Amino acid sequence: MKLNKNSLKRLRDRLLKVVAVGIMLVVLCEISFYLGGRYCSVKYEVATEESTSVQVKFVAFPQCSADLQDYTPCTDPKVYCVTR
Repeated sequence: MKLNKNSLKRLRDRLLKVVAVGIMLVVLCEISFYLGGRYCSVKYEVATEESTSVQVKFVAFPQCSADLQDYTPCTDPKVYCVTR
């Protein structure tokens, strides 16, 4: 009889844990979906503002000398080497 009561108590405790974890999972999912919906609605409101067009500035690179043909874009690696 004593063994039966202990097993029922353990079964009840395990069932309560499973139910509690399930409820917490549902609540966390609901909060996540709620916040996601709020973020998406705000994102679309902000995106309606007009923006300026992108301005492209062209940069002219100097012609590479024969010594620097292996490096891109025309940089001398000796300049960046630190010797001590």
